[in-house]
Amino acid sequence: MKAMRSNAPRRVLSGLVVVLSAAVLTSCAPKPPSGVDERALIEAIGEAIGDPGTCVVLAQAKTGKVIWQYQALTQCSTPVPSCEGSGIRTTDDLARATALGGPSVRSGCQNVSWASGPTPRADVIYAAMMQGKRAMPGIVMADRLDQAFKDTGF
Repeated sequence: MKAMRSNAPRRVLSGLVVVLSAAVLTSCAPKPPSGVDERALIEAIGEAIGDPGTCVVLAQAKTGKVIWQYQALTQCSTPVPSCEGSGIRTTDDLARATALGGPSVRSGCQNVSWASGPTPRADVIYAAMMQGKRAMPGIVMADRLDQAFKDTGF
């Protein structure tokens, strides 16, 4: 008769690998600026303009490097009409353009709305996009986001 071996050590090792992987990924995930409570920021943005078709990106002023984003990766990286001519862009594209000295944006067209501009922190800008039938005008998005940033420690 064969001796039965327990799967417990293998399950423990497998569980440990999952926990360590999650810890590594979380530590590498972009974070909001120091002093800003991420949970409060997520909730404030969700209440202000939250929708499955929403993306908000925070980026470093002057470089456009994305430091944090609200929403699913696919929504933020999906090219949609820019509402400025016939071009398309992503929220990251708008963040980069705004960070590199482009004007603040408050526009919309064809079920897409855009907003971008400075945050209360001089070194951080935002870019936001809403897509779908519930997309609100860009100026409304900007006003609501300005308040959300103020409410969360910016």
